[in-house]
Amino acid sequence: MSKRIRAVVAAGIVAALGMIVVPSANAQVAFPKRAKQVKFWLARAMDPCTPGSLSVLGAGVPGTGCFQTNTVTDGTTTMRYGKIVIGKNGRIALSGAGFTFGDVFRVRLQLRITKQGLTTKNPTGSNKNVTFADQAVDCPPSPSAFTVRPNGSIATHTDLATCLAPYSGLAGGATAAQPNNIEIVDASLVSVLTGKIIARPGILR
Repeated sequence: MSKRIRAVVAAGIVAALGMIVVPSANAQVAFPKRAKQVKFWLARAMDPCTPGSLSVLGAGVPGTGCFQTNTVTDGTTTMRYGKIVIGKNGRIALSGAGFTFGDVFRVRLQLRITKQGLTTKNPTGSNKNVTFADQAVDCPPSPSAFTVRPNGSIATHTDLATCLAPYSGLAGGATAAQPNNIEIVDASLVSVLTGKIIARPGILR
């Protein structure tokens, strides 16, 4: 490549970079206009797999895998189906069937919450969007829990503000025009009796 061509290419790159808008550290992206509810059907939780010597035969599947194990996840609790619904009003509902009478559960959530319209210091500011550290919460918090009915079903609820205590202000916006942006980074159903994860959001096909 000649010096002249290299110079033209370099000039073009510089010009293109000059057109790139680098966002400010204090830039505030718009929240979505609507996110009314999140609903999770639950699939059974399994231990993660680090493929080793196990070879798998079959069309359309990876050639290696692991036998199903439930060492770090729960392998004893029965379950026909389960569902978690979290509403815009902060209500967290758990329903399901096929469990064992006497089983005790909590819904475990990892939340990343951004709250609008806050005042800050160091540096000072007003009407700022602030994202807080991820909150890992059990719903309902200890010592409360969800207990399976004698017929093996469960249908009960709690609320997000209770789960987030003492930071209940993260549960919802002050007004409909200033909502909190609540990301559900992870969700699971946990056995209080074993401390192990029973199920995670998923599908059965």
